[in-house]
Amino acid sequence: IRLGDAILGVMEFFSREIQEPDEALLHQMVSVGSQIGQFMQRKETEMALRESEEQTRLILDTALDAVVTLDGHGNVIGWNSQAEAMFGWSREEIIGQPVVSTIIPPKYRDAHLQGIQRCLTSEVSQIINKRIELSGLHRDGHEFPLELAITGIRSQGKIIFSGFLRDLTERRQTEDALLKSEEQRRQAQKMEAMGTLAGG
Repeated sequence: IRLGDAILGVMEFFSREIQEPDEALLHQMVSVGSQIGQFMQRKETEMALRESEEQTRLILDTALDAVVTLDGHGNVIGWNSQAEAMFGWSREEIIGQPVVSTIIPPKYRDAHLQGIQRCLTSEVSQIINKRIELSGLHRDGHEFPLELAITGIRSQGKIIFSGFLRDLTERRQTEDALLKSEEQRRQAQKMEAMGTLAGG
């Protein structure tokens, strides 16, 4: 069994009868051995590819951020478990669906479609490889703030977009609470100052 110059194995055949050497049969067996070698290589390559895909899926599913991958038409082709939790759509429900009508609020849909068109026509995009803040749309209809970073990869004449999304709801709530607390502190100081002036 051969693969190029490498011998991967040996097949032995026995007969109860003594036979004269048969060149045609030997050539046929060499061809069969070569085909088996190619088959074995193909199976090893397929197994390595499956392992690599599984490792990539596990990495994406354990990522802290939601990872959403789109084809050049804006349809979802990748969706990790964080995206499921963030947007309320399961992987099975969203794969193949247009992202514009699922997780993008209506007021941003035209801008999203124009952005994809710019990327496809090789124009410079204002959001590729940058972090931006915008609103996302949950399956139940509520909007929430998120941070988005998009990468675009061109391969064999096609483009694939990967979005890395982080829910900013808790951060915004914390910021609002700090601002409110600071405002209350200022008001208290102002009242105290006014009381001191009135008493003095």
